[in-house]
Amino acid sequence: MAGTCSICNVEASKYKCSTCRIDYCSVACYKKHKETPCVAPASASKPAAPLPEDLKWQLSRKGKYDDEEEEEASLTRLDLAQLQNLGEDASVRSFLHATPIRQYIQAIEQSRTPDKLLATYRKQDDQFEAFVQALLNATKQNE
Repeated sequence: MAGTCSICNVEASKYKCSTCRIDYCSVACYKKHKETPCVAPASASKPAAPLPEDLKWQLSRKGKYDDEEEEEASLTRLDLAQLQNLGEDASVRSFLHATPIRQYIQAIEQSRTPDKLLATYRKQDDQFEAFVQALLNATKQNE
């Protein structure tokens, strides 16, 4: 069964990029994809499997910042249902096929000022902003 094109997110995918293996449906989508250089995936990975029931309890455990920043963290922390929605959302998954999105996430994760870097990427890259909106939609955080 063919998936949806990872570029336009509308048509059924018929082809895969020979470099990064992202799905696309047409020459137009291929050309749009090639506007940004892509790289071969580090390793062929399987789609994320749902979290096993015996490990779900770990998601609700307190982290190292809970005692210091309980009130602030509660505004940004996702609950189990939201995390599951993220893992199952096709739109979010399709964005993660894009190498620049993965690179942005990695840079934000490693940054000393992740909030500022996130804001910068959102302003500079329309695709990254669309990814953030997909995250918010999947977790219902934009309401």
